[in-house]
Parts: sequence; C-alpha cells; structure tokens
Amino acid sequence: MHAKPTIRLRLVILATGLLLALLALTGCLVVAVSQSLPLRTDSLVRQNDLLQRAVRAIKEQSEANELRDPTMEIDGLIISETLTKIGVDFYELFYQRWSSPPAASGYEVRIEELPAPGFGTLVVVKVNETTVFQRVLQPRYDQLEASAELAVALTQRHVNDQQRLTQQLYEEDQQGTGIY
Repeated sequence: MHAKPTIRLRLVILATGLLLALLALTGCLVVAVSQSLPLRTDSLVRQNDLLQRAVRAIKEQSEANELRDPTMEIDGLIISETLTKIGVDFYELFYQRWSSPPAASGYEVRIEELPAPGFGTLVVVKVNETTVFQRVLQPRYDQLEASAELAVALTQRHVNDQQRLTQQLYEEDQQGTGIY
C-alpha cells in the first residue's frame, strides 16, 4: 500500500519539475524576444520613415506635374469604330488626309460605322459626340476618297470653329467681375 502513495508523490514531483523547467524555458524565450524587440522596432521605424519620405516625394512630383500641365488631357485622338472593309478603308483614307488644326485642343474624332445591308454602310464622323459628317458609302474606292476628303474638311472646320468660339468666350471683354 505504501508503494502507491510514493509513486503518486514521485509523479507529482516529476510533473512539478517539468512545469518549472517549462516556465524557465518560457522565461528565457520572453527575454530573448524582448531583447530583439528594439531591433525590430528600429527596423519598423526606419521603414516607416522611408515610406513617409517616398509619399512626400510622390506628392511633390504630382504637384510639379500639375503646375507644368494643368489640363493633362490627350487631345486629337482619332478613334475607329468601324466594322467592315468599307469602314476600315474610309478610316484609313480619313487618317491619311487628317492634320490637326493649329492650337486646337480638347477634342476627339470618332469614326463610327453602321452596316446597312443592301445599301452599303453608314459612316458617321463625330467630334466630341457632335455629328459633323454622315453618309452611306458604297464599296467604290473613288467614292470613299471623295467622302474622306469632304469629312476631313468638315471636321477641321468644326474643330476650328469650336476653338475660335472657346477663345472668344475667354477673352477679356467677355469675362466679368462676378459682381451683379
């Protein structure tokens, strides 16, 4: 009978010893981590400082870019929305003959095509969503050339008129003081 209590006592002593050893190892681990913590926080502080400098540099660069060109627009795009060979040929002829009017800005030219079975194809030229040319085209090259030349002339005249109107609106005699 005495053997059982001594075995229990020995198991309790062994478990207590293991628990103390585990606590000691945990303490050593905590000390090791706490000693390396300043190194990690220093690294984080340095990374944060670098990040803040990078953000400042990007802000300064974007402000400098805004000062250089406040409009930041792409002007004078000629966009093709053609579907058939007739439309592609018209677009290529238009593009070959096109030259942007001097000092023109704030516009895009869009060439759209709507196939019309039996009649050819309907080609529409728009400047900033305003239709300036519209014609049903047949697959005859001479007709495509003449239509492209006419479309270029009408488009250039429309862009020039819009530019002139915009300049007139912003002339000094058209600007008010804001006082009614």
